[in-house]
Amino acid sequence: MVGERSGDQPAMCERIAVFYDESLERAIEIFSKVFEPVLMLIVGELVGLVVFLLYMPIFEIAGVSHDVLILCKYPYRMARTPP
Repeated sequence: MVGERSGDQPAMCERIAVFYDESLERAIEIFSKVFEPVLMLIVGELVGLVVFLLYMPIFEIAGVSHDVLILCKYPYRMARTPP
């Protein structure tokens, strides 16, 4: 090592530590810039899925009740279906 030859090993170790600290900070910053939008997309898709799954039974009930109302109002429509 250069620090051992020059007799300045603590200073060289400090420079190495600073270099790797800065490198790690840059890597974490880049990772967070990429990961945050991906995480937001995943959370948005999960929320959309939950909303969709909550509303589907309501729409199915509304469709069935609509069919029942049509059947009660016009019972001959269901009885006279062509073959």
